[in-house]
Amino acid sequence: RNPSSRADFAKISSATAELGLALNEIGKLAGISHYVAVYDAHMHRLLQRTGCAGDPISEPQIIGSVLSFAVTYEVGDDWEAVIHKQPGIGSVTIDREFVKEFTYSLAA
Repeated sequence: RNPSSRADFAKISSATAELGLALNEIGKLAGISHYVAVYDAHMHRLLQRTGCAGDPISEPQIIGSVLSFAVTYEVGDDWEAVIHKQPGIGSVTIDREFVKEFTYSLAA
């Protein structure tokens, strides 16, 4: 059996975890309930194996020459818990003050 097909083998990188945490935090500050992400088939397979794939909003589409998936993520503490359950990610944090300043600078 190919070990990379095992759910306990697949893991997201700390950069992917930080991005997910930051988007979640921005969503909280902006008062939104969901956000949309678009990524390629490789990333979708990885996120599915780790339990981090969003909810599809359409069938996959070809964008340029890349098979792409559009998904939604629900903003909130549950999503943050999913990220922190990933192997090696438990200690990943974001600078909440920086995210707050960044979010408010976009609104200005």
